[in-house]
Amino acid sequence: SDRNYPTVLEMLNIKDTVIANTLMDQRRIESILLLPDRNVVRDVIERTNDNNTNEAFTTNGDQFYGKPSFKMYACQLKAPKIFIKDSERAIQAKQAEIEKLTQSIQSLRTDMTGLTQQIDANKQLKTQNDRQLDHMRREHLQLTNKLKEVESINIPEPVDIKVFEDEIEQLENEINDLKEQIEKVEKNSREKKVEYETARKKWRLMKSRVIELVSK
Repeated sequence: SDRNYPTVLEMLNIKDTVIANTLMDQRRIESILLLPDRNVVRDVIERTNDNNTNEAFTTNGDQFYGKPSFKMYACQLKAPKIFIKDSERAIQAKQAEIEKLTQSIQSLRTDMTGLTQQIDANKQLKTQNDRQLDHMRREHLQLTNKLKEVESINIPEPVDIKVFEDEIEQLENEINDLKEQIEKVEKNSREKKVEYETARKKWRLMKSRVIELVSK
């Protein structure tokens, strides 16, 4: 029989009649059964002739509808969050969640520290590359000026201008290579900064959640 199992209304201790009537009008809690598990659903819901008891919840939160739809919705929650009878279980669940969040926060801190170190290393590398690039540019300018000077002067003895040209070309290639290295370092730094900001946002959210759990 359907009445072997309580309804939601029977399990709630509602002292305010306005609240009780609202829940009955809006949700019909007097006709929603609470069943121990899904094994009894077919006997109670699907085979019932009582049109007033065509909906039920099991203890793990699964929701069932009887005639005419015969639908079932599995509960996605791993543990109840409200109406927990056993306060010790509720405390243990909260402590477990806090511990899990704390571990995640520690992991994010480690990631953020590693990212910070990589960003600092990239800054140092970029500074070194910038200095080297400035030095090579000055050297390039000196060679270019020297080549122009040689070309503009009539020297009786032959001067191998190609030596200067080869040195300038080699220096230009080195400058271009160094520019590419600097661009790679800058790109890597930008990516690490984005990763750092993402990790920091997650860290803040988890920290807020821990504070929220502790304060309850």
